[in-house]
Amino acid sequence: MITPRFPTAEMDEVGAGFDGRFGIYVEDLKSGLTYASCQFDRFPTASVCKVSVMIELFRQIEDGRLALDERRRYDGGTISHGGSTLLNMPGQGPELTLGEYCERMITVSDDNATDFILGILGEGAVDAMLDDMGYNQTRTPVTMGRCHYRMVGLGDDVPTGPEGDRLTEERKDAGFDYG
Repeated sequence: MITPRFPTAEMDEVGAGFDGRFGIYVEDLKSGLTYASCQFDRFPTASVCKVSVMIELFRQIEDGRLALDERRRYDGGTISHGGSTLLNMPGQGPELTLGEYCERMITVSDDNATDFILGILGEGAVDAMLDDMGYNQTRTPVTMGRCHYRMVGLGDDVPTGPEGDRLTEERKDAGFDYG
């Protein structure tokens, strides 16, 4: 019988060659073998948090608090930067179903759709769901707009909506090039 093994040397090499922080946890569900590097370090979730937002949306739909075909008008009051299909839609603000907002959040990683859904779900709802599922080390503590602001050193006192958007200039000052 062949004893299964992970290519640990190869995975260590990938981590060593990465210019930044690198963490990984892999588990073979059949054999129970695991490989971990920096498994107890905290990392920003970035757009991966959108999966948790989607799960909480579906949970609230299942509970009857929301409906996938429920229509809501996007008010444009979230962020005015980043990848967003909502910002490019004509008119005062699109009126889409929660399913359509979710689709944009997941398929094109639309940050405005994410922040809009977070506003509908309620503050702390995603983290409470993660706690209920046993993922108390995984957090979605702020909107995508706030996350972007924090990445370039803007404080939580700076508004993320269009009225106070300073991110484009701050990104340039911090050396980010999204042009």
